[in-house]
Amino acid sequence: LFAYHHAKFFKPDMRGKCDSLVYSYADSTIRLYRDPILWSDENQLTADSMWIQNRNGRIDQLFMKENSMIISEEDSGMYNQIKGRYMTGYFKEQKLHKVFVEGNGETIYFAGEEGGEIDNVNKAQASNLLIQIGENKVKDITFLTQPDATLYPLNLIKLEDMILDGFNWRIKDRPEKVEDIFKW
Repeated sequence: LFAYHHAKFFKPDMRGKCDSLVYSYADSTIRLYRDPILWSDENQLTADSMWIQNRNGRIDQLFMKENSMIISEEDSGMYNQIKGRYMTGYFKEQKLHKVFVEGNGETIYFAGEEGGEIDNVNKAQASNLLIQIGENKVKDITFLTQPDATLYPLNLIKLEDMILDGFNWRIKDRPEKVEDIFKW
């Protein structure tokens, strides 16, 4: 199945947009090309190209190739960000639950005391990362190779300095209802 020049799709828990989309019945893989963007719940995922692997009619894995980035809005003007060369996402019960970042991993994460307000931001780099996700939020980040991290008090930084290269929050492109896939 080929869909090209302004392809969009919609599921309540995952939405997508790209220029060209190919679905292969032989291996149950959806390939998204040219400026692909996915929204998995509150997370925005982008890369140069993406492959969504299905198993038994359900999303099983997501492969993000080159310039991969995951962004979620923590609070107004505060964006949690994960960036890397390649990312592989693993799904459990139709939800993204783990992401492996391979090559040039970078993160910016806003945090605070459990249940309290946000009071610091962690900026880190590592060649490879493993991210655990629960309840649509990052629960844990493991820096696997050559980690280097700095925790900044929120009152001592400028929010505009807490943006990774390639950052592009595209919430206006997100289809909110099925009818939105017909708007370009």
